[in-house]
Amino acid sequence: QSPAPAKLSRRVLESQTLVPIHRARNWSKADVSELEWPPGSGERVVVKDFKNRPRWFRILAARPMLRREARALRALKDVEGVPKLVAY
Repeated sequence: QSPAPAKLSRRVLESQTLVPIHRARNWSKADVSELEWPPGSGERVVVKDFKNRPRWFRILAARPMLRREARALRALKDVEGVPKLVAY
């Protein structure tokens, strides 16, 4: 049995190779990238990242938007075709 993967924190995220999928069109959108997670597993996950947005926006808008999206993904977890929430 392999050890449990590390938590997907900012530090861990920045140590991994991100493959850009979509660059945000403006300051209110997330950059979207692909990442192998857990490392060495061969599984690919999508990462929505607001790192390069203004601090006030990350706190006041991005967090609530991501929280709402995470709730929706959890509620739909057993529906075929809905992506699995890996980390929030």
